[in-house]
Amino acid sequence: MKEIHLSEACWKLWVAVSWTIFLVAALLITVLGAVLMGIAWTIIALIIIALLVALLIILLYLRAYWRRFLFTYDSADLRVHSGIWWRKQTIIPIGRITNISIMQGPWQRARKLATLKIETAGQSGTTSPETQLWSQTDYEVLRDEILKQVSQARDTGIGDGTSEITGSAEGEEAPWSRMIKLLEEIERNTRPDNG
Repeated sequence: MKEIHLSEACWKLWVAVSWTIFLVAALLITVLGAVLMGIAWTIIALIIIALLVALLIILLYLRAYWRRFLFTYDSADLRVHSGIWWRKQTIIPIGRITNISIMQGPWQRARKLATLKIETAGQSGTTSPETQLWSQTDYEVLRDEILKQVSQARDTGIGDGTSEITGSAEGEEAPWSRMIKLLEEIERNTRPDNG
């Protein structure tokens, strides 16, 4: 079973985005508060300090989340472990994976990272992927490795549910082919020209 943690580049990206948001918010508060609205500098300083404390809490949370995010995969399934207080484990049978798309924002492209969105059969009616593997390095290699496992699982019938309907004993007819023959016979017997 192959284990993959989030990369150090992912952590650095999260820090850069958080600091950028903080700096933009602090600048807007300073300009809008002092220049346009005439708010006292002490109130602006208190707001910026509160923003800084919030930023530090967010960075601590992101660091803990980054450390705990883990995914593993093998020929049977893909498992994603995440969360800090409420731990979440998602198990996806490899054979149910239908698509793996790569998403890159401008910050990710600059750092050669991408998020893999994994979609599965049975997700009808939803617009969100089954799971996401955040900001991965070597994302194309990872996607190809998982798709190779998916292909092998489908070839052997492991993990996609088809192994239960193919018939187990040698020479035994699969239930779905018996069903097709039965439907064809019903169709022949119900035609108007059969009289």
